[in-house]
Amino acid sequence: MNYPLPDGNKRAVWAALVLFLDLNRIVWSPDPPDVDEAEQAMLAVAAHDVEEPWFADWLRDRVELPWG
Repeated sequence: MNYPLPDGNKRAVWAALVLFLDLNRIVWSPDPPDVDEAEQAMLAVAAHDVEEPWFADWLRDRVELPWG
């Protein structure tokens, strides 16, 4: 009932993901990512509708690693 982030966990995780990518010089391709597609992916992860390997593949398809 008195939860401080009623819908904030997804936003906090997204912000952490973006920060991690930025700190590691990983860029989105295309930049910025499609907002609706990213939202659906995060909602699917939060609802446990997808497995971790699915999200890893989703992310891998949308970023460019600086080391190849």
